[in-house]
Order: sequence, then structure tokens, then C-alpha cells
Amino acid sequence: MPALRCATDSMIRKATHADIPAILNLVAANPETLLPRSEQEYAELLDTTWVAEIDGKVVGSCVLEVYSPKIAELRSFVVHGQYRDRGVGKEMAMAAVEEG
Repeated sequence: MPALRCATDSMIRKATHADIPAILNLVAANPETLLPRSEQEYAELLDTTWVAEIDGKVVGSCVLEVYSPKIAELRSFVVHGQYRDRGVGKEMAMAAVEEG
């Protein structure tokens, strides 16, 4: 799927292997709300992982976990503190759900 532009001036797209270190850093910076995940776990979840990128920097990430046609969950959802309250998370969630 092509990258999407959103109103926040971020690019919402599927994660790539190159994004994994940035995703791990975002998760590690939020230990009070996110469980740590390994590089291998994210590598296995790339097909369902989305990132938000602003000026070439990954500022958000989420994983869409589909359990059945009626049940899905957005997990490991994080937006860098400097980019919160700008709609980045909303755009990322919408992109993930639309494809899922």
C-alpha cells in the first residue's frame, strides 16, 4: 500500500525493517504504558505494523492484531511526546483499521 499523507503533515505507512530500531526506541521511552518487544517480534509483525513519519523521523507506531473478522486490536500504540495532540495517532489508527 502506498504511503498516505495526513492533515498533520506526517506520512503514515507500513513499517519496514529499517524502522524497527526507531520503533523499539519509542516503545522503550514509554515503559509505563507499553510492554517491551524484541526486534524479532517486530520483524514478524511488519505486515501489520504502521508508522507515522515526520521530516524523515519515525514519530509513531502501532500494530493491528486481527483475531477474527469481527475482533481486532491496535496494540503497541505509541506517538513520540513532542508529536502528541496533533492528530498523528488518529491518522495512524485510521490507516491501520482501513487496511485491516
